[in-house]
Amino acid sequence: MLHRRALLVFSGLMIISSALLAAACGADSTPAASEVQEVVPDVASETVVETPATGPGLFEVGPEMAVERVSPAGVEMGDGRLMVLGGRGKGQGRYATVHDDAEIYDPATGKWTPAGHMTAERESPTATLLSDGKVLAIGGIDRLKDLAGGPDVFDPATGVWTATSDPVETREGHRAVLLQDGRVLVVGGRNSLLRQLAMAETYDPVADVWEEAGETAEVRSNHAVSVLADGRVLVVGGGKLDGPHLKAAELWNPATGTWSAAGTMAVSRAFHSATLLLDGRVLIVGGKGKKTSAELYDPETGTWSSAGDTTDPRSEHQAVLLSDGRVLVAGGIGRIATAELYDPATNTWSSADSMAETRYRFVALSLAAGKVIVVGGLMDDRITPTSEIFTP
Repeated sequence: MLHRRALLVFSGLMIISSALLAAACGADSTPAASEVQEVVPDVASETVVETPATGPGLFEVGPEMAVERVSPAGVEMGDGRLMVLGGRGKGQGRYATVHDDAEIYDPATGKWTPAGHMTAERESPTATLLSDGKVLAIGGIDRLKDLAGGPDVFDPATGVWTATSDPVETREGHRAVLLQDGRVLVVGGRNSLLRQLAMAETYDPVADVWEEAGETAEVRSNHAVSVLADGRVLVVGGGKLDGPHLKAAELWNPATGTWSAAGTMAVSRAFHSATLLLDGRVLIVGGKGKKTSAELYDPETGTWSSAGDTTDPRSEHQAVLLSDGRVLVAGGIGRIATAELYDPATNTWSSADSMAETRYRFVALSLAAGKVIVVGGLMDDRITPTSEIFTP
């Protein structure tokens, strides 16, 4: 199984030796002689060099966004298209670009197209698909490191962003999920006064109303939130912005509007991932501190159990449920290009094909036919507009 990576060749007939091919493609070993290709390009034409895949599945280079984005938000739009919004671009400090725009990827055309401008710049926002197909963008920070303005709603029918009513608190480092009744629950983060928040709130998009939704037992930033099959919301880990981070989990019941304890993980976590499995359990992976451990929460029993260890420690990575029930976990801080697959049927991990580039603070979203697209993020010290598509 082969990667397809583009190499720009500028002149004449080139026969690429196996040693040069390994260096050009970042391979760890020299390819077999049968994989060395004779390339006859036009001048300044783009040709393809093929290198061996590093594990099951296949990452292939995808289309680039119009701009570089790190710490954007991404959302599956329900019609097969995907949206990526906000994030930081080029520059440093107050001279950095923080985006107020969005782009939509259409797998049918394989292209990204502009999707308008929000009312605020947003680095590290959340994006939530509403029941009517609109997209709600909440929070984040701007280029001056102030909190972004109030939330915005994107209407795909008009291509226009509109500000909502003001929430109880503006937030950064929060999480947001769609409830089964169509409201959105927003949990944790910090406000404009740099105060860590325990207070949660809900947004009713029909009435355009925000309401308080009680307080978590602990303040939480950079935590993980999942809606369970029975409609309850599981909130895991996080803590104060710079630590200490939490082992404890909590449950919110939308029927009563109350919070309750949901047990304790074996290790504390922040910047981890949470994935709802097909059997209703939740897989928690990695976290700040270069953690390799993974754990499972079973809502039927209210208990935690081990899900083994990943080969690489992962934080600020991405995890996506595949159509066959396995979970793809890719990237992470620390210059990680590798990916791994978790099989809940056997509670085991295995290596997957690696990405062409290292990535963290990026977006990963599901495509049709079980594929996954990863886009944006940091590659070493470079912010990227590139994407890659994983086929299981």
